[in-house]
Amino acid sequence: AAALAAIGRIGWTITNDTSVAVDVATWFRCDALLVGSIFALWLRGNLSLSAYRWLGWCAVMTGLLLSAPWILNPESRLKTIPHTSFAILFGGLVALAATSSAKSWTQRIWNNRVLALFGRYSYAMYVFQAPLIPLMAPLFSTALLADLCGSLLLARLLYITGMTILTFGLAVASWHLLEKHCLKLKKRFELRNVLSP
Repeated sequence: AAALAAIGRIGWTITNDTSVAVDVATWFRCDALLVGSIFALWLRGNLSLSAYRWLGWCAVMTGLLLSAPWILNPESRLKTIPHTSFAILFGGLVALAATSSAKSWTQRIWNNRVLALFGRYSYAMYVFQAPLIPLMAPLFSTALLADLCGSLLLARLLYITGMTILTFGLAVASWHLLEKHCLKLKKRFELRNVLSP
């Protein structure tokens, strides 16, 4: 299914003008979800830890190799192949994180408080970041910043930093004003054993 999603998305970009659908439509992007699912199923399966970590490293190396052309030339969409290669790369990283030794330096990275903080608010950040880009464009964009500071690289760094802070701030507000209160409603929908006396 992951391969079919990737092939369908790549085929769409070859035969049609690139549209937003290839970036957001579930049937074109479910390869990333399915790669994560594959690693989760392998982790719960009968694979040995060494075999699982070997698969994780293979995924990281394959993902890096397939992503290299896009990393070297970010302006190229490469028929959306990086959508899949990044999913493979990060699926492998999550697999390695899940199986690293509790005392290893990598485990200290994965358990970093900053990552945990971003993890808590990540869904709202994902939701807010797309509409924020056009909404903020008249006031805050790479082009405007480049005119102010005279350096495109510095402008991009300032833009990324500024939009990250804004997106994170909105996500924190969303969590405290809406999400955590909605999560409290879960207890009203707990499954009850209707067969119990």
